[in-house]
Amino acid sequence: MLNERYQSFSSPLNQVQSRIWLMHWSLFIFFNHDNGRTQIIDLFNQDKYLNAIQTSAPHLLRYLATAFIVNKRRRPQFKEFIKVILQEQCSYKDPITEFLTYVYVNYEFDGA
Repeated sequence: MLNERYQSFSSPLNQVQSRIWLMHWSLFIFFNHDNGRTQIIDLFNQDKYLNAIQTSAPHLLRYLATAFIVNKRRRPQFKEFIKVILQEQCSYKDPITEFLTYVYVNYEFDGA
């Protein structure tokens, strides 16, 4: 029984789903903690989690974008995040990601 659980958890699909659930449930904690916006950037911006967002939960990009907007200390990572938004632009858009695209890519402040 224990071996079956370990095998089902270790499948790539289950790992991605577990990461997505962790990210969903952690949003409340991160956005209500003093240092949470920095921590959400650190977690969501890891390759494993960013890959999970891009493949199965692109709506989480808005929360990561919001964390970047309100956090001034993560500017080097922000440039990489803008590239991710551009990659996902054809499959996912929302007002926050579009705002970042207008300001940081198109330099179109009227559109923003």
